[in-house]
Amino acid sequence: MMIGPGLLLAATGIGGGDLTTGTFVGGLLGTTVLWAVVVGAFLKYVVTEGLARWQLATGETLLEGVARRGGPIVIWIFLPYLLLWSFFVASALMSACGVALYAVFPVFENDRVGKIVFGAAAGLVGLALVLRGGYKLFEKIIRAGIGVMFTTIVLTAILVWPGTTEVVTGLLVPRIPPAGEGLTWTIALIGGIGGTLTVLCYGYWLREEGRTTPADLTACRVDIGAGYLITAFFGISMVIVGSSVHVEGEGTQLLVNLSGRLGQELGPAGRWVFLIGATGTVFSSLLGVWQSVP
Repeated sequence: MMIGPGLLLAATGIGGGDLTTGTFVGGLLGTTVLWAVVVGAFLKYVVTEGLARWQLATGETLLEGVARRGGPIVIWIFLPYLLLWSFFVASALMSACGVALYAVFPVFENDRVGKIVFGAAAGLVGLALVLRGGYKLFEKIIRAGIGVMFTTIVLTAILVWPGTTEVVTGLLVPRIPPAGEGLTWTIALIGGIGGTLTVLCYGYWLREEGRTTPADLTACRVDIGAGYLITAFFGISMVIVGSSVHVEGEGTQLLVNLSGRLGQELGPAGRWVFLIGATGTVFSSLLGVWQSVP
């Protein structure tokens, strides 16, 4: 499928942190900074396309190329970062899944216990799917997951739509709110939408798809473009939601609080639509990291 790895890139790169960042910045700065989401997605498109070009031209992933030219010391420098990244990101993803699933299924009296149990269960389910199903099953699950994610999150943004003029102005007129930490949070939004280390994983997904020659570059450009277009839509949607429905909180708990406010604004259906989308988003990201980073 031409846009297969691009969907994997989008689903893995968009997690609870992206949703939280978009919501928080939207509540703080409003739709004025929607353009920053587009800039962030475009910059990551440029980086990922460059890495794909390198790999198709040389037959090496970026890590392989750096290791061959820089020697083993490069890998030994990179390894501690990878281990720390893996530990903290894995912990955050399991925690995010636990919080989201407990919000959907509040079957425990203690919310901390619910978060831990559901988080551990999500991690084990992700492990089983990766070990038993392989790349093809992973790809099928992600395709279904990103369909649910895209539909529910974008639908939520439409339901709380602040006005077409306001949104279009935020997208087309680059402005940074002068008050407070406008510059800091605008930069955070540019860098916070989409994955970081998952950009490196794209090269391994290319191999799974059998793309190994420069003739595949056009397909890769379409693929990467589709992935970051989806990423931009997600980011824009969350900024719109955050600007329209103001909530407090940190991390994934902010998303749970947001679902409660949406329930007040839109009724129980609005709450459930958003919760399903948020849960699908964080679990798809967990599954993508479980499959790609090792």
